[in-house]
Order: sequence, then C-alpha cells, then structure tokens
Amino acid sequence: MRGVDMSDPSSTTGRMTTDTGPFAIIPEWLLDADVSDRAIRLYAILARYADHNGEAFPSRKKLAERLKCSVDSVDRAKEELIRVKALIVEARHGEEGGQRSNLYIVARLRPGGRRAAATPLGTGAAHNENHVERESPSDSQASSESRKRNLVWEALDEVFHPATPSERSNVGKTEREIRAAMKNADDAAIADEIRRRVAAYWPGLTKTPSALRQHWSELGRRADAAASSDKPPGGVITREWMFARNGPCQSCDGSGAKGDTPFTCPDCGGTGIEGWIHGGLD
Repeated sequence: MRGVDMSDPSSTTGRMTTDTGPFAIIPEWLLDADVSDRAIRLYAILARYADHNGEAFPSRKKLAERLKCSVDSVDRAKEELIRVKALIVEARHGEEGGQRSNLYIVARLRPGGRRAAATPLGTGAAHNENHVERESPSDSQASSESRKRNLVWEALDEVFHPATPSERSNVGKTEREIRAAMKNADDAAIADEIRRRVAAYWPGLTKTPSALRQHWSELGRRADAAASSDKPPGGVITREWMFARNGPCQSCDGSGAKGDTPFTCPDCGGTGIEGWIHGGLD
C-alpha cells in the first residue's frame, strides 16, 4: 500500500491510493446508520474527491454520473447523509451572484464522538466544534499551515473533476504550466483567471486540461474582448479582434459558435454568427 501511513491514525485520510488504484474509507458508524446503499456510495465518492479538510466541490451532474443515477437521486442521498450528520453542504456563489457547485464537507467523526476517535478524513479541528476537543494554539497553527488551501488546484478541480490518477496527473501538469505563465500572480488571482478563461471556451473546443493549456493565450484574448466593448479599436474589424471576440467562423469553418452578433468574415466574405477562426492566429 502507498499513500497513507496506517501506523499513524492522525495521518488517515478518506482518500488513499494502492497499487490497484485510489479508494475511499467509509467509517463503520456510517455503515450501521439508517441510510440507503446509495447514500453510502455518495459518501465514498465525496470522500474520494475531498481534500485533507474533508472539502470537495464536484457538481451534481458529476456525482450523478459517478453514482449512475439521476440528479434528483443524488439530492435524496445527500439529504440522508445530512440527516445523520455525515455531510455538510454549503451553497457557493460567484462574484456576480451566480450559483456554483456546492461545497461538500464530509464528516470526520461520528456525531457525538471525540477527537481521539478513529477519523476517516484528515486531522485538525472538525467543523462541528461541539463534538471535538479543542486543540492547543500550537497544534491548531500547525494543522492550519499543513492544510493550506491550494486555490489553483480547487479551481481546476471545480472545472475538470479529475477522478483517476491519469486525470489528476493531467490537471497537475496544467496547474504547473499556468503557474509558470502567471508566476507573478498570487493563487487567488490565478484561480479567478482559470475560471474566467474557461468561461471563454467556444463550442467545439473540448473542455479538457490539455485544451486549456494549449489555448491559454487565445482564451485570455477572448475573455478580455468579451469584457470590453463589442466594438473593435478604431472601429476596424481585424482577424485578431474577431477571433478574440467570437471564436470559430460558422461560415468558413463550419464549427463556429452560435450567438447574437452577426458579422462578415474578413477572410472568406461569408456572413456568420459570433465566432470564427482560420487555422488559429500567429
């Protein structure tokens, strides 16, 4: 086995890796709780995604795919876990008030248990402090430092939901390359930029970590143009502006985005609707 030192209970996490692949720990008290098999599976999947704080951000659609059920069934299983205090769910909203994927906090301890009890996820203070012995200031500071959030990874995980080792490796490569490209920016700024550029994806561009790396600059130009005036500088339509503003050309590429901004492509003369590209821009 690799990934966790089982001789140290404080190192136990809900997500571990063996030679046969990753797996999640389900506490015995939850197996004995009055919940459905689907609720237990949901707990295991959330534990698989969770970080050392027990926090995860998968979308309801992704959870439904993993559970092979409907989103409504996911919601019912979620309510079962909330009822037995195995899960806390917090709504998250973007800067403009739009709904983002929920924050799921997987319970570390059995409800009513003590900090010394076996814990399926991480170490440190639990979210429900009424059931946990308080840490000393030095222990609390050490735990906080060891659990410092990786905002860049969280943003990528929110978008791509990597589950397998190869998927997580691909996201890790993307994180490194984006950090190198934005080496003077802090984590919060990089995370916001990832979300901003992902929102600038055009139809036909596969939403993958590799595509984000490959089109990082183009997505940035498109996001910048979308945030600025719809009119090009000086009123002159150029290939660069059309690409940054709109994406692929519907007239001469055939896979362009659909939108509400009619234009005439300066290369092929065709009339398209929001989006064009002629083999990329140099």
